[in-house]
Amino acid sequence: MIGAVGLLSLLLAAPPQPSPRGGEGADPSLGGYSGLLDVPGAWVYAPGEATFLYTNEEDPRFRVLDPTTREAWPFHTFTLAGGFLPYTEGHFRVTDVSPFGGTAMGIRDISFGGKLQLPLDLLWRDIPFAVAVGSTDEGGASPHFRSRYAVASGRWWRLDGTVGWGSGPDRLNGVFGGLQAKVFDWAGLIADYDARDWNAGVRLAVPVDVAGVPVSVGLIAKTTLTRDFGRPAWAGSVSVPLGGGKRYAAEGGGQQPPSVPSPAERGRAREGVSPEVREGVDHEAPAGRPSPALPTAVGRERPEGREGVSHVAREGVRPEAPLESHLTSLGFQSVHVGARGTTLVVHYENNVYNHAEADGLGVVLAAIRAAHLTGFDRYAITLHRNGLAQAELSGPMRAGRPDAAAMDFRWRPPQGQVDWVSPSPRSSSAGTLQLTLAPGLQDWIATEAGLFQYVVSLRPEGTVNLWPGASVNARWDIPVLWSGALDDGGPLRYQRGSPRLETALLQQVVPLAPGLSALLAAGAYLTDGRGALGELAWTPGQGALALGVRAAWMEEAGGGEHRSLTATARYDFAPLDLQARVEAGRFYFGDEGARVELSRFFGDTSVGMFYSHTDHQLLGIALSLPLTPRRDMRPDLIQVRGARRWTQEVFTRVGETRNVVAFGGAASPVSPWDLDGTWLDAGRLDGDTLRKTLPDEAWADEQAAE
Repeated sequence: MIGAVGLLSLLLAAPPQPSPRGGEGADPSLGGYSGLLDVPGAWVYAPGEATFLYTNEEDPRFRVLDPTTREAWPFHTFTLAGGFLPYTEGHFRVTDVSPFGGTAMGIRDISFGGKLQLPLDLLWRDIPFAVAVGSTDEGGASPHFRSRYAVASGRWWRLDGTVGWGSGPDRLNGVFGGLQAKVFDWAGLIADYDARDWNAGVRLAVPVDVAGVPVSVGLIAKTTLTRDFGRPAWAGSVSVPLGGGKRYAAEGGGQQPPSVPSPAERGRAREGVSPEVREGVDHEAPAGRPSPALPTAVGRERPEGREGVSHVAREGVRPEAPLESHLTSLGFQSVHVGARGTTLVVHYENNVYNHAEADGLGVVLAAIRAAHLTGFDRYAITLHRNGLAQAELSGPMRAGRPDAAAMDFRWRPPQGQVDWVSPSPRSSSAGTLQLTLAPGLQDWIATEAGLFQYVVSLRPEGTVNLWPGASVNARWDIPVLWSGALDDGGPLRYQRGSPRLETALLQQVVPLAPGLSALLAAGAYLTDGRGALGELAWTPGQGALALGVRAAWMEEAGGGEHRSLTATARYDFAPLDLQARVEAGRFYFGDEGARVELSRFFGDTSVGMFYSHTDHQLLGIALSLPLTPRRDMRPDLIQVRGARRWTQEVFTRVGETRNVVAFGGAASPVSPWDLDGTWLDAGRLDGDTLRKTLPDEAWADEQAAE
């Protein structure tokens, strides 16, 4: 009685909690979806929030007693859940009931689920309740936890209430509901009814800062009150925002630049500027805002009749010369700075800011801004890859500073007469070796081979740029760690392989027209034989739409052949950082059909779901992220770095009674240096996406002026 009175006093004395909007305020549950203990809530995870949870909770329907010890086989459930689009949530679940690490089969289930919250807060901003519909155990080869449900949740003070109805048949079969009381911000007491049992438990969630990323570590302890009382269950969870902690708006999900940057953020815009550029005050700068004075730099004579150029430039001093030196010192390659009338022209190749092309562009814009070149009224920046011009981004200069918000985009601009600072580009990328160190991972989850079988390998990759558009690439695969099924004599031993040269290709990119490029490659690809790869990509307009064709022919040393031809279409919807992709035809391993994928970028991390239908049907999720620092080692004759994009997929077979081991499903015939992934920056080299994803450096001065 005293405890109940104390709890009530805490709740009444606590300040009211803000109502969640469009994807905030959801907590993990033991069922995989967000909610209470075993019932879902109507709130969903915020876009870009991911939660990994493990629980030992048992389901009495699948309890199996060991014939020797008469003890129940342990339950192991792993779930990965998170927000994808505003008002949506998805989860991936694996449940295994067998001696952990053993081969005896109880059940081994892999499935997907989702939830859709109605956007009621668009009508009433601070609405204190939410309504959602959802589904569990979709896509599994043999469902064990299936249900479709509708649920409503409300929040008042520190109380969260939920009520709903599910259609079952496996769980949530009927009316369900529950209540959570937040004693502290990090602790709550929970009771719920899952249409079969009454449950009670406690939830703890402790926020932790890991390298500047806000992480929540949680623990749930639960017991069933109506059966098996005294057999408690527990769960541990970790929640992390994808994209390194960048926030996403519930309305659209895009990265939002801070309204007013801190002094450190403003300092990043001038990161690495040489001391002579940083020193001094430009007397033409707005009152109260010092800007760097430029050192004198004598260059070639300006064309006659150039209007608007300062007297310093007309007397032969090249104020843009320090900018060229500065960009070279930052590690940019093929740097060439000059003038076309009153337009500042900057060419560069970015192999140092390897998370995204927008990162390098943001640093270049910040360097131009710090140089404060008041003699120019426009800028034109041309991006390069492997010595070839890709696209130009141009816009007005205001008081010597580039206006990023008014930036225009076009493919391969025509080369006009430019008065260059240097006779030729500085720090060419030709002849340099890029050594990429990255892991490889093959896995088979919840198949007849076991709960989790894997092989981890080291994949060193070397690339040497030869001449514009040409490179030679070699990648090795060296297995270093694997599970029991891949041991000698194991059922998957032949999938482990041995240390081998996996790919060795001579490649050439050929620009055919603005937005139209071809790639030709010859050598060895995923085989010990020889052959050729070809790729064609057309990106009209701003580049949001990409159409292409991929082809491959490889002959193995043993005489087998791989002949493939697929057509691709990809659309990038910049307001939501969303990409849709379709590929159809004959794939690399001979299977014919199609693959459809929907993915979304959260910062530089991409999460997607896909469905392929060839020899068999697969449904899965894909994760792609950079495994390298945001700023890599400065390129030189040799540059050591991590993978710019590292991709991993988890899938299950659908339309069958078992989730058996699947190989070669809808594998695209693409080289490691492919057009869409490398040349087009994973589909993000388009005008709308570049303007939207520019890093803080590109906006610092505009924000400071607000």
